[in-house]
Amino acid sequence: MPRKKRELKGYAGDVNDPEGLPVWTRRYLDWLRVRHYSETTLCTSEYQLKAFIEWAHDRGVLRPIEVTKPMLEAHQRWLFYYRKANGKPLGPSTQLTRLV
Repeated sequence: MPRKKRELKGYAGDVNDPEGLPVWTRRYLDWLRVRHYSETTLCTSEYQLKAFIEWAHDRGVLRPIEVTKPMLEAHQRWLFYYRKANGKPLGPSTQLTRLV
């Protein structure tokens, strides 16, 4: 039986824009799924991508074609200076995971 398309709930931006970041995220997750990546990998990837999409949406970036190298560098800096609710920074491995 074919799988139903996953709903894109909780994403910033237009989930119906075929060239938008949420739709490309679903395509990427489907690509991982057909290559038999674990559910843990899929959930982690979706969580990290949602966080980036929210960050990008706050800056007016809605499509992958609008993502530039300087923007990714700005995101990396943002992760470096970001503080969790307890006031501590993200660890280097967490920053790397979010960038990957």
